[in-house]
Amino acid sequence: MKELQKQLLKTEERINYLLQIKDYSNWGNLDGFKKNLEQIKQSIYDLTEEKLTAEIRKLDESISFLEERAEEHLTPMERVRIVRSVQRFSLKDILENVYEDYTELGGEGDANVDPAMICAKATITRRIKNKPYTSSVMVIGQETG
Repeated sequence: MKELQKQLLKTEERINYLLQIKDYSNWGNLDGFKKNLEQIKQSIYDLTEEKLTAEIRKLDESISFLEERAEEHLTPMERVRIVRSVQRFSLKDILENVYEDYTELGGEGDANVDPAMICAKATITRRIKNKPYTSSVMVIGQETG
């Protein structure tokens, strides 16, 4: 049951992302899908697991179709919304998830710290024949712009 709840949350995130990109709720019947999702969430304990799985799968397939359709016809403003989306990964996400450890470099205190550009010394570990090798790397990238 917990797995189905996680799947419902992911489906809700996908619907909200499409709503954010398309900027209006009647595109592709997104309002209807959102209402359908709310009904499923309210009756999650009333439905059998098989029926709930089937409902979620049906909703997921419909949203996948809409996502493919949305990719085909992107306006310039929709491209801007995708780039500015808070759900899009950032350089800090990469630093936290790819490297073992990192230290952000900057000036003393708040001086010379530009939030748009990140410079960090990071360590990455790789294994060769079950022996770990640690390397230090310099990561420079744009966070926001």
